[in-house]
Amino acid sequence: MYYNDVEEMGFSEIFMAGLMSNNYTELYERMSLIFSDEELNKFMGDVMNMLKKNTDYEYISEISGKSIEEIKEIEEIMMK
Repeated sequence: MYYNDVEEMGFSEIFMAGLMSNNYTELYERMSLIFSDEELNKFMGDVMNMLKKNTDYEYISEISGKSIEEIKEIEEIMMK
């Protein structure tokens, strides 16, 4: 399932497309269409908070279960 025209999609369609994203950049972009900034930060929360505190990638990976590559993607999103 992949959607090219997000403007014609409803909440549940965007949410499902977000869940099927290939990476965190896609996930963040799709979820930003339906969540407020505060809700989006909660959704991406723990990793973003640890990155803001300059926590080591290996530690974040151990705690979150996310790969270092995924963590770096989230960090790139935060820098936008």
